[in-house]
Amino acid sequence: MHEQRFPKSDEPVDQQTSRAIAGLEYEDEAGLGFRRVGREFGVTNEFDPGARVETSESTGQLWASYIAAAGVIAAVGSAVYRPLTLGFIAFLGALIGVAAGGRAADLGRLGFILLGIFFVIGMVFAITQEMPLY
Repeated sequence: MHEQRFPKSDEPVDQQTSRAIAGLEYEDEAGLGFRRVGREFGVTNEFDPGARVETSESTGQLWASYIAAAGVIAAVGSAVYRPLTLGFIAFLGALIGVAAGGRAADLGRLGFILLGIFFVIGMVFAITQEMPLY
């Protein structure tokens, strides 16, 4: 890294320092929004391992999210209409969502949870009402 030097000035060092401090005070009073980083300014740029970094999803993850969302809808629908057929579709949608990762994995997990609940309700309802299972 090269060393950067400022040109020589005819002003005394005390006068240069006082002008620099006056400029910094003006920036703070004016609210210009300049951010100084370093421990001496009370602000550090330290890495936060708990911070979640937002990234854009790929096209495959986006489609996996749509498929997982369709699986969630199928899981809820399995409570009232053909639980084996809709349950299988919901299972595939949730599985694709979990396999894709990212935000689709959250929808996939939700799909599995709802499938477990509504599949049992749908099977009980279909058996007691003598409706088709598939």
